[in-house]
Amino acid sequence: MSTTEGHVRLNRTEGSALLLIAQLDGAPCSKAEMASRIGCCVRSVDRAIKRLRQEGAIESVPTFAEDGGQSANSYRVSSAEALAAALRRASELSD
Repeated sequence: MSTTEGHVRLNRTEGSALLLIAQLDGAPCSKAEMASRIGCCVRSVDRAIKRLRQEGAIESVPTFAEDGGQSANSYRVSSAEALAAALRRASELSD
């Protein structure tokens, strides 16, 4: 992810992850499930999520099972700019 003229530039995996997170609207999703849905490896999703969090584009919330064990995190798009980037990516993917 890089910034050019005040706009955040996303690589394919970052854009796809951001778009998926926007579509999930806070529902928990494992990195393995994200990788399967995006069509990449789990490590690529891990890097994309790390970068999106560092840039402030997403927030992650840990979720827990009734027995106290941690489940898949819940992710949310955290800014209007990040949501706009997700929508731009969706438009690029549909072209």
